Parts: sequence; structure tokens; C-alpha cells
Amino acid sequence: AGVRLCGLYLKKNTNGTSSAAMFDGSPFEAYLPAIRFLVSRGYQVLLTGDRPLTRSVAEEFEGMVVDSETLGLDRHLWRIYTALHTDIFIGDMGGGTAFAAMVTDRPMLGLNVFEFISVFNNMWLYYKHAYDHEGNHIPVSEVAGRYAFSLDVPDAFTIENNTEDEILEATRDYVEEMENPGSSEIDHDLEDLWPPYSGFKLANAHLSPAYVRNYYRKKNIAAAPRPLNKAS
Repeated sequence: AGVRLCGLYLKKNTNGTSSAAMFDGSPFEAYLPAIRFLVSRGYQVLLTGDRPLTRSVAEEFEGMVVDSETLGLDRHLWRIYTALHTDIFIGDMGGGTAFAAMVTDRPMLGLNVFEFISVFNNMWLYYKHAYDHEGNHIPVSEVAGRYAFSLDVPDAFTIENNTEDEILEATRDYVEEMENPGSSEIDHDLEDLWPPYSGFKLANAHLSPAYVRNYYRKKNIAAAPRPLNKAS
């Protein structure tokens, strides 16, 4: 009684090419702290997508984390139910999250967002961190500018999947917003970098507050003076 439902879509490409791997979500283990948090807040997690639920995880959560296989249900009906009939929805960027966006009045949390043009309606976005060939973190000004309208992200970029700490922090912020609508802090300086005709603005999307905090941390680290080596 009183249990709420959270759809969780995890993405993994199956063609095995290195170029496709950059669009994968994080390893299953990286989501576990966030799953534990969701269960502690009274959410039953309905897992869908490309990463199966292991027996050990299913047993740990005693029915609070389930997928179609553990319940013996048709996987296609399960995907429909998970996308359209859950109270909240968290997902890597892919088909399962796009389908869930059909529920237009339910904000979602988008994890491992890449390419930067990717967005669905009413979504809180947590991008993958990207670095150019010189190791510089790609600034939001470029994410919201040259890469907000293009699928052409240079192959030389280093793309990082979201870590377990990032996923947990983003999930905490998202649940707080869903339980207390309008409580999230929005960084207008960053969000206003997107033009009004961009997908970001037209979809009524926002940056996850967790992403904003981590973005500024990375910028501060990159800007910090580096110690000089002693002359030999």
C-alpha cells in the first residue's frame, strides 16, 4: 500500500561497434545507489531496456525492483506499461525514454544525455561530460550553441558515462522536484544560452541541478593553476 512506481530505462547498444558504445548508458552497477535511494523513498522500480535484472539484485530488493522476466510477463507489454503508467520515469537517452515522453505532463530525468541535440519534453537533463582532443571540458556555451543543432560530434572527443555518484545525485534532485514541484534551483545563466527556437527551449527542458553543480566543479578544477615542475 502506498507504493509508487518508477520506470527505469537502461540503454546498451548490441551491435558491438566502438562508435555505438559512446551512446550506451552506464554499467548496471552504477545505477544501484540510485535504485536503493528510490526504494528507500517508497518507489518500486520497474526496469526496462537493455540491461537485465540479475537474480542477486532482484533478491536484495525483495520485489521492489522488477523486470518483465522476473515477473514472467510479455516484454513488449511490459515496455508499454513501464513507459506510460509509472509515477516518475528515469532513463538513458534512447527509444525507451522517447516512448515514455508520450506522457507529456510527467517530467522525466534523462541520464547519459548524448548527443547534445537530444531532448524530450519536460526533461531534466544530465549530459555526458565531454572533452576535446586537448582535454578541455566542453563548455555549456558550445553544448547550447554549435552542438545543440548537430549530430556531428567530433570522434576525437572523450565522452564519459555518468558515474554512480552523478546518477545518485541527479536522482535525488529529480525525486525532490517531483515530490515538491517547483522547488528545484534553475541556473538561468546557463539555460538562457539555448536560443528560443532550440529543442531544449521548445521541449521545456531544464538542466539537472546536479549536472549544474558538477559542471561548475569541473570548470573550477580545469581553471585551477597547475603546479610547476622544478627545473632539473
